Amino acid sequence: MIDYQNTLLAFLQENEIASSETFLMGISGGVDSMSLLHLFQTCGLKVIAAHVNYQLRKEESDLDEKLVLDYCHANHIELFTKRVEINKNVQVEAREIRYTYFHQLANQKNCNYIVTAHHQNDDHETFLLHLIRGSGMKGLKGIPKKRSIIIRPGMCFSKKQLLDYAKLNQVPYREDQSNHEVKYDRNFLRNNVLNPIYKRFGKAETGITQSIGYLKKDYTLLEELINEKLERHIKYDNKHIKINYDKSINPLCYIFYLKEFGFNHVQAESWVSNPKQSGKIMVAKEFQITQDRNIWIISKRFEKKEMKVEISNHCKMIKEPLGLSFHNSEDIPKEYTNTNNVVFFDADKLSFPLTVRRWENGDKIRPLGMKGSKKISDILIDKKIPLIDKEKTFVVTSNGYIIWLIGYTMSDQFKINNTTKRVYKIERISS
Repeated sequence: MIDYQNTLLAFLQENEIASSETFLMGISGGVDSMSLLHLFQTCGLKVIAAHVNYQLRKEESDLDEKLVLDYCHANHIELFTKRVEINKNVQVEAREIRYTYFHQLANQKNCNYIVTAHHQNDDHETFLLHLIRGSGMKGLKGIPKKRSIIIRPGMCFSKKQLLDYAKLNQVPYREDQSNHEVKYDRNFLRNNVLNPIYKRFGKAETGITQSIGYLKKDYTLLEELINEKLERHIKYDNKHIKINYDKSINPLCYIFYLKEFGFNHVQAESWVSNPKQSGKIMVAKEFQITQDRNIWIISKRFEKKEMKVEISNHCKMIKEPLGLSFHNSEDIPKEYTNTNNVVFFDADKLSFPLTVRRWENGDKIRPLGMKGSKKISDILIDKKIPLIDKEKTFVVTSNGYIIWLIGYTMSDQFKINNTTKRVYKIERISS
């Protein structure tokens, strides 16, 4: 018979998670989460419970909530509940609501880990779903036991083992009858595909779990080997990952690497097959990749929005589209230095309101120290600014004239001189 407590504690140790942590656990009222909650208690772990009532099954949903409330009250477990209504894609919307709520609570209660009750049979369903959708090894390796602060110790157990645990320890739970409705893909696979397989082949559950486990290990090894292969061609900084494409390396290595950032196989393959199209861009859910000369640049996805802010003569600070502070003074500083982040203007040369906006093609400025104007696009090219950073570059204008290309140069026309009586200072700050 499986040793449930030692299995859970071994999971924590394997993932370098201290047993002294406070865990936030999502509790539905079903056997999976209720058994896991009880197991955490018997191991002496501190748990805060969270329940979301989607109100999809009316009285049944309320009974689920009551069970969780009663159990947590009887066992002195701190519980947070939330009631919501879902109108569109039930499973997708429910997941987004659930995880957003859990993260908010974890932050509020200083919990370093969020526990969900996924188990081995959930992994089987995920494997089949990804197989049907044409996933590669990343999809076929199933649900990770740990991703960021989300941990899934229930992955150490099968559904049957969790049911056995509940029976053995008299753990109360409720069964969601909607789990038998085959209109949902997971329910169809569970009831019409996997359950018949389990019945037909006695060792199917163990065998599928073992196969997925091998895929996880193979994927980890492949990831390490590819990272080692690409290591000298990749540079990291605080904002970007820069890849210097080397045609001597198998393109599949680059495809694998890009898929780690959420690009699907078709996207990654298309990108790698055309490695030198300067200026192109490709986006995934969280990341984007751009081609800048011979370099690929991966960064957090930047959604280009039309943003223009007017600055009155009395404005002291703005936080959007970027952090700037403004200061008017009749005292001329004896010493001042214009930098990338701090600039001083002759206040009497300015016309208010000023405008902060994104730079546009055709924009010009007379750079400090120069007599003639220069296109901003040429300035950014001369400074070898990556395409991804060009898109995030803003200017400050006065009466249509650009007075500051933020972060790079101010206009010579608006500088302080020996006739200046009032100074206007703009400083870039953290927004």
